[in-house]
Amino acid sequence: MGAVLTGASSYAPITSASAASSCQVARTDIDPDAYTRSDREKLWDQTREIAKTAADKMLKCARERQPGSDVFGGLERAADVPREKTDATFHVLVISDFDQADPDFRLSKYQLETQAQRDTAVEELVTGRGLPDLPHTTVYRVGFAMRGGKTNPERVEQMEQFWQQVLEKEVKVDVDDGYGA
Repeated sequence: MGAVLTGASSYAPITSASAASSCQVARTDIDPDAYTRSDREKLWDQTREIAKTAADKMLKCARERQPGSDVFGGLERAADVPREKTDATFHVLVISDFDQADPDFRLSKYQLETQAQRDTAVEELVTGRGLPDLPHTTVYRVGFAMRGGKTNPERVEQMEQFWQQVLEKEVKVDVDDGYGA
C-alpha cells in the first residue's frame, strides 16, 4: 500500500489495482510560480499542506477500497502525468512496501534467491503489461519492505535486488533510496 507522487504533485495510489484505481485526488502545484510574491515561503507551506491532505485522503481511500500493492501500476499512472519539460528530470516518490500484489502478479509467490529466479519474476511482471515510459526519471523509494516485521532480512535484500533490476534495467529509471534520510 502506498502512493506515487510526481511532478507538481500528481498522485497515483499504489493499491491492488493502481492503474485502474478509483481513489483519485486533483493535482496540486507545490511550487507555484509566485516568485514575485514576498510571502513565497508562506505560499509553499500552504500548498504543501494541501498536497499532504490530498495524499492522506487518497491513501485512506486506497486502504479501505483496494488493499494491496501495485507499484508497477502506480508507475504506469506516473508515466501518464504531463511533464512541463520533456528533457528535464522527472521525480517520482514511491511510498510503498514494494510487495507487488496486483490481480496478475504476486511477488510473494516467487523465489528470489538467485539471479535466474529474479529474472523469471521480472519477466513474469513485465510480460503482457509492457513497461512504463519514464525517460529522464528518478524514482525515490520510501517504505521499502516495511511490512510490520513480516519480511526477514534475506527477503528484503532479494526484493531490493528484484526492484533494482525492474526499475533500472527494465524501466530504465534512476533509483535513489536516500529520500528523507
